[in-house]
Amino acid sequence: MAKYGGRSSDLGPSDLSPRQAQLLSFIEEVVGEDHRMPSYREMATALKLSAVGSIQDLVKALIQKKYLSKQGRHVLLSSKRQSSVVQVPLVGVVAAGSLTEAIDQHLGMMAFSQNLLSPKKNSKLFALRVQGESMIEVGIFHGDYVVVDANSEARSGDTVVARFRGEATVKDIFFKSKEIILRPRNKNLKDIVISDEQRSEFEVLGKVLLVQRVLS
Repeated sequence: MAKYGGRSSDLGPSDLSPRQAQLLSFIEEVVGEDHRMPSYREMATALKLSAVGSIQDLVKALIQKKYLSKQGRHVLLSSKRQSSVVQVPLVGVVAAGSLTEAIDQHLGMMAFSQNLLSPKKNSKLFALRVQGESMIEVGIFHGDYVVVDANSEARSGDTVVARFRGEATVKDIFFKSKEIILRPRNKNLKDIVISDEQRSEFEVLGKVLLVQRVLS
């Protein structure tokens, strides 16, 4: 997790009070290093405030001044401050092993530097947490996050998130004339082969663009 190193002298934008600027700096530091928004309790601890209500007031002020924005129940960095940050919805868990059911729900947002992730204009991005060890030979480990583009066309050899018979997995994909092969990158595991007759039960959910390890 990011360790806040901001000082009250690093005030940032002139239309913010010292406390507002201090909170904004902390939020940007956590987003930049941990790829997530900090909790209100973490904000209070960073600013050495005992009352979470004080943080709520500061957050409201930052929303009013358009440094933060609200998306449903989630507070995000606004476009005014995220020119170098890409916000990606976290939508569940995907297997890197035997197939497992994907959790298809909105679990929050993850933030990635555009130095790491530069989506195209028509990209439809989402993030999934990986379970299992079938892709360890290409550096995808249990607990990692993968960022996936649902609008990026998958080609043979690409790493994808695919759904087969209602269950999802992350694998390398190979298109053959009469079958599709989902190949693990773990020498101890076997390919998943989808025949022509099974193609109606199969879909590619998207191409993996980025693997991110979040250290605690």
